[in-house]
Amino acid sequence: FFGSLLFSLFPLYLYACGQISSATLQVFLTLLFVYFIFQFLKKRNFLSIFLSSFVGGLLILLRGEFVLILLTLNKIYSILVGTLQILTNYVS
Repeated sequence: FFGSLLFSLFPLYLYACGQISSATLQVFLTLLFVYFIFQFLKKRNFLSIFLSSFVGGLLILLRGEFVLILLTLNKIYSILVGTLQILTNYVS
């Protein structure tokens, strides 16, 4: 009886379900970041790279460890581009 009376006056379970945690925001923004990166690779337009940079900045503000992810992605990209340039120079 007392538990139902408490939950009827202060519905904590409704409040807790309505909250947006930082992990939820990080997953959402990471998916947006990857989407805009793929859009940039497909279309090569300025808007996609601007939006991916904006979302990346929001991710850095949200959680600092995204800087490590960004540096890792940058290193992988530079290795792939360097390998492709070496291969195209070798073939031609």
